[in-house]
Amino acid sequence: MIPDKRAVLLALGLVASAHLALPAIWGGGALAQQGGTEVTCANASARVIGATAREADSACAAAAKAVAHFAACGLAPRRPVVVTVVPPDAVICEENIYGRFDLKDQSIRVVSSKGCPRTEPAASPYATLSRAELFSSSVVHEVAHDLLWQSLAGRPVSQGAQEYVAHAVEIGALAPETRARFLAGQPTTEVHNLLAFGTNMLTMAPDKFAVLAWAHYSQPRNGCNMLRGIVTGEVHFPVPNE
Repeated sequence: MIPDKRAVLLALGLVASAHLALPAIWGGGALAQQGGTEVTCANASARVIGATAREADSACAAAAKAVAHFAACGLAPRRPVVVTVVPPDAVICEENIYGRFDLKDQSIRVVSSKGCPRTEPAASPYATLSRAELFSSSVVHEVAHDLLWQSLAGRPVSQGAQEYVAHAVEIGALAPETRARFLAGQPTTEVHNLLAFGTNMLTMAPDKFAVLAWAHYSQPRNGCNMLRGIVTGEVHFPVPNE
């Protein structure tokens, strides 16, 4: 949410998720060893660790939405996703962190719905979401990252392509009335050149990136065609100077 801090994280290669991603320190120590129950979701496509009963229900429902979207595009998960819910701390709250998918161990961590004091700018579409909606939305986003990674089977794609998919699936999973509220007053100009979805807009205008990713992906000719094309390599997101 804070452009200069996000730019630093991007430069260090630490951003891999929604809104603002988790720094590398999340990979170790106490945060990796959360207590609490482990819940296997009803469709067995996801497990949730360290959540309250309400959070587990929300996380399972959110993960199911992302899984269903990929499945509808012919991309079934290759393994269950695992979502660990972690409590906020001073670092997390200062950076407006919501969640992270870590490529190193294919782990998903999402901040508890109890969360931090809300500090999104009033103009941010994320400011329109309740804590519960933000938690669910973050789970969808991170699970989409995981499912894309599974589908790619190790084939690298640009950060812009990764975030394009995660944001599009996330916004598409919002309830219609929530999505209308989220998009109200936001720029929805159709993007014709995929070069627009590069690290420049992602760094300096992440909310605009998210909204335009959805506006492009939701066009009738795109959607699953874009997702499958990214996975197969038929759709290429260029990077500057290519």
